[in-house]
Amino acid sequence: MVHKHISETIIQLLKMLPELYAGVHLRGTDFLDESEAQAANMLVRKFISGIEEDKIFVATDSSTFLDLIRIERPHNRIYNLSGSLMQERSPIHMIDSKSLPEGLKSKVNLYAILDLALLSFARLVYVPLISHRGYSGFGRLAQFLNVTKQTRASFFGL
Repeated sequence: MVHKHISETIIQLLKMLPELYAGVHLRGTDFLDESEAQAANMLVRKFISGIEEDKIFVATDSSTFLDLIRIERPHNRIYNLSGSLMQERSPIHMIDSKSLPEGLKSKVNLYAILDLALLSFARLVYVPLISHRGYSGFGRLAQFLNVTKQTRASFFGL
């Protein structure tokens, strides 16, 4: 179970989100070479257009793909938590932690946990396959917690 202050933060964030929203997890974007990135760009455009919900929480470490989703869905509410941690358009986990101010180091890990929680409470969790490397374990865990509500409640202390 996560620490009580994290559980309280999750509750506060869930109160700010609409009751029904879709969760989208886009990771592994930093492993793409230029041609893979172009293909992934087209795939994400096609994928995002197929989501029925008009309120979408996006857990991603790529400001490029977050911007793309906002462009593709200009009339929808797009929510994101980790975007504030992205520096110089680099994935948050690729940032040299030695270069981060002390308070930001712990935020990177905290935001990963919060991303996982918010994905797990979505109406549906979408995890598009955007690279030949397969699905991420993080995305699979979010989908598992989304459908196993008792495990989710126990894990997040809710």
